[in-house]
Amino acid sequence: MSDAVTTVAKLNGWFKSKYGKFQDNIPDVAKLNKMLGEIVKAQKVGRNFNFPVELSLPQGCTYATAGDGAFAFEETIPGEMKEATIDGSQILVSDIIDYESAAKAVEEGEEAYGDAGERMVRRMRKAGYKRIELSQWYGQASLGAIGTLPASTGTSTRAVVITTATWATGIWTGMKGMRLEAYDPTLTTRRGQAAGYYEITAVLIASRTLSLTAKTSAGVATEAVWTDTSAVAVGDVFVPKGSFGKDMAGVNKIVTNSGSLFGIDAATYELWAGNTFANGSVPFTLKKLQDSISDAVGKGLEEKATVFVSTRTWNNLCSDQAALRKYDASYNEAKAKSGFRALTMFSQNGELEIVPHTIIKEGEAFIIPVDRFMKIGAQDLGPNVPGRGEQYFDNATNSSGQSLAGYRLMMYAHEAIISGAPALCTKVTGIVNS
Repeated sequence: MSDAVTTVAKLNGWFKSKYGKFQDNIPDVAKLNKMLGEIVKAQKVGRNFNFPVELSLPQGCTYATAGDGAFAFEETIPGEMKEATIDGSQILVSDIIDYESAAKAVEEGEEAYGDAGERMVRRMRKAGYKRIELSQWYGQASLGAIGTLPASTGTSTRAVVITTATWATGIWTGMKGMRLEAYDPTLTTRRGQAAGYYEITAVLIASRTLSLTAKTSAGVATEAVWTDTSAVAVGDVFVPKGSFGKDMAGVNKIVTNSGSLFGIDAATYELWAGNTFANGSVPFTLKKLQDSISDAVGKGLEEKATVFVSTRTWNNLCSDQAALRKYDASYNEAKAKSGFRALTMFSQNGELEIVPHTIIKEGEAFIIPVDRFMKIGAQDLGPNVPGRGEQYFDNATNSSGQSLAGYRLMMYAHEAIISGAPALCTKVTGIVNS
């Protein structure tokens, strides 16, 4: 097979043959994405997704005593319903297979290509679904806040410690090379040199430390990005590079929103505002969980809700579960003697399913009726990039247009999430795990 030739056309053909029926086997890290299922398609490509939301009851109510005769009606005050409007956000993931690897795969035939391609596709799917999951939780919010920031080191790299409350191991695992931007805690002012960014060079899980190299917009490593007049400081937060103002609103944003979101103002309609519960800087217990849903129940939560907690909070709740759970004839020793994958309890609303998630930050938890959320957009993650047809690969170039010795593969998603009932959701803050 010494006459084998590596071409974009051959790579595209083999990709279509092997991956044409693309399977969305979502990795475990994408728990919420998996629960939400398929995208609810927008009515037409390029148009917003709209759906009606009931926000207040009719208030034209008249009272009268017996014998009041032909009494006058109170003024009719109609109930209010508005349309929530949302469009999807775009996420595109790309990777490169170098000429050497591609040539070897082609030389050895379609089976060898399948092995090389499968590894590449798997990496990209994991990367894409993880970015989507991060957006579904913390889109338009931050991934973590700075707890400790070393003074000037004379180099472009510093070891930044993320606060315990805003740390989630699953956010940072496998993210070496990820690029971040820094903002003030309110996400209104960008920190550091204009258009500069911070690239993760190492992640130290045990100490919640990110080794970050500051770079200019041109990709040049320099300490000047750290020491600019709007320098990064303790308490500032990180977001994915390029996501600000473009990312979807995640669960965190939807539940904590106090202003206008999807065209409806939570300051005007309490049923468009979620709930927060201050846990008081103590461990989150099952008793605290019962307390935390009271406001949501008061606003109408009478259905199953899922409690998403960090893995450390999960450990506390597993230790605490015996205090409120009563075992009956349905008890199955085989399921409980080695621990639990999920806890289920009953409260004012009905069923509460408690689920650990590596992406949930250690100082918080979310209680949401998942069935009230939906995923909208034009397409879920896949290699069918709009306008490219079956041209999955192209010749790779860098950001300056310079040709690279490799072939590029891209995967694209256009989606967002929305809930028609933020009032039934709760964010718990101030969790300190023991």
